[in-house]
Amino acid sequence: MKLLELISEKNIKTLSLIGMGKNVGKTTLLNHLIKEASLDGVVLGITSIGRDWEKKDILTELDKPRLRAPVGTFLITSESSLKESRIKREVIKKSTFRTSLGNLVVIKVLSRDFIEITGPQTTGQLKSLIPEMEKAKTDIIIVDGAFDRMFSAAPLITDGTILVTGAVIDPLMERVVEKTKWKAELLSLPGTKDESLQKIAEKICSHRRIAFVEKSGRYRSIEYMPTGACGEAAGKSITGEVKALVLGTSLTSSFIEGLIKTPLADKVLIIIHDATRILTDELWWKRLKNWGASVEVLMPVKLAAVTVNPYSVMGWEFDSTEFIDATGQALKPIPVVDVLSGLSRNIKK
Repeated sequence: MKLLELISEKNIKTLSLIGMGKNVGKTTLLNHLIKEASLDGVVLGITSIGRDWEKKDILTELDKPRLRAPVGTFLITSESSLKESRIKREVIKKSTFRTSLGNLVVIKVLSRDFIEITGPQTTGQLKSLIPEMEKAKTDIIIVDGAFDRMFSAAPLITDGTILVTGAVIDPLMERVVEKTKWKAELLSLPGTKDESLQKIAEKICSHRRIAFVEKSGRYRSIEYMPTGACGEAAGKSITGEVKALVLGTSLTSSFIEGLIKTPLADKVLIIIHDATRILTDELWWKRLKNWGASVEVLMPVKLAAVTVNPYSVMGWEFDSTEFIDATGQALKPIPVVDVLSGLSRNIKK
């Protein structure tokens, strides 16, 4: 099954590509999706978070895979980036959003050539400009997310996401699989099923508060203070009457560090808006789970697939079959695809 078919089956109209790190293979994946779209007559809208698809990687100075946008594709980019591209285009909308390379514009590609894109840099810019491509009757809009920012995967922005991982993350395959499994776990956190609890949590999150919801249905907020101190105060305030701890802000390592200083008498449920608000690392996440917390979200992320790249720009590589077998087994039932080799796991043929 083609990746675009899988995305269509999941009813995803706006798709984010999220990388586990720099040079994991997001541009290779995007080129693959563009090729599938060209063969099947699918009209794409494409943009990126910040700057992408330049000739050389800014961090490593290594040559990057180039991108050719097919005729009929819609793009969000900056005016200066357009000047660096030789494509013929029709300007659909010139926005008032500025980047370091000029105003953002929505264009339709009229000739096929290499492009460099400087896309929206904030959630607000993305949310405002994506509808402009939807009006143009695109079939799928793809947002190429920056490797160090997950906000494009937020359910308020895109319908679904593909997580991209690769050998560049670590020379040990087992460690790459472990890190990918952790990130996939975050992106697959379940939504809150309790309707009454959900309504209260939505109210708390809308005011960006941190509060305890008690079994009686009442809730009490925690006074704002530095993150670590706030976590410590929250940990000390958990009683047998607490049904859930709702975070209308982000879940950070410093909050977790303060929270788990107080031993739990029983397990506790933590509710956060969505997985992109979790700003911690694998170690602190494991400590939180070992402490006795389970985490749910108000808005689940739809993780459509994970793609793997067995090659590293640092010089090492994994056996393609071994890598996708190990990743597929660890991530069941999430579909896992290697677009270079054509191998896939957890996908019905």
